Amino acid sequence: MPSWFFHIGSRKIYESLSGILRLVGLSLMADTKYGQHLSLITEIPLGCLRKLVSEIRMKDYNKASWHSWYNRTGSGQLPRQASTAVCILNEMIFGISDQATDYFTRIFPNSGKRRKEVRESSVGFVDGQPFEIESSMFCESSWKVLQDEGLRSHLIDCIGRILHEFLSHEVWELPTEHKSSGIHPDNEAEDISVNFFQDTGMLHQVTIEGIGIISICLGGDFASSGFLHQSLHMLLGNLVSSNWSPYLTVSFKLSKTSFCKS
Repeated sequence: MPSWFFHIGSRKIYESLSGILRLVGLSLMADTKYGQHLSLITEIPLGCLRKLVSEIRMKDYNKASWHSWYNRTGSGQLPRQASTAVCILNEMIFGISDQATDYFTRIFPNSGKRRKEVRESSVGFVDGQPFEIESSMFCESSWKVLQDEGLRSHLIDCIGRILHEFLSHEVWELPTEHKSSGIHPDNEAEDISVNFFQDTGMLHQVTIEGIGIISICLGGDFASSGFLHQSLHMLLGNLVSSNWSPYLTVSFKLSKTSFCKS
């Protein structure tokens, strides 16, 4: 749960919102004919991340300070919007995981089943004459999308686009402290110190959690698709940060989980 929901009563609100988003993500993938709509929907929150990346690139091109960038982009609205977008993506992807699928199958026992007829033939005899017997079987869970090779391949492509934005250099270039921002604590830019760095910390936190959720959802495919290598390269590269502990912990968990499942 994002840190900005840690208030009285907010947990129940977030549980309801996350449940809806998880169901949306699963439902978009459950239809083998229209499952590709997931990639269209995820493009909407990804737009917030791309806007943030674009603004940071413009800052670097103009060689502007973080102080001027912070004031020009609306006092840190872009990092907060990006954090919210990442949370939305995290919940939608988690909705496709086996854990979420099993949960929805329990609470919606009839909605998660579809009839699948399989014709089987056998030979019988009546009065010594052979004849063919046909029977049909059914009952398949339409929510077990990870068992469908076509849908799984599409999901990997969709997650690849999401992970590309999660691992953007510009996202991790955002400063988390005065030292990394080039802002001296005693100058007049002190007013951006608290909110700006907290917003950046929140964005990095939910993004790291999102990478973990993706690894849970894909299992062994997280490593075989190259996502594990990409994620570890970014996380280990941030060990030089003073906030190295979260990166190290997540890097270890990602490598351990993915290799065990693969």
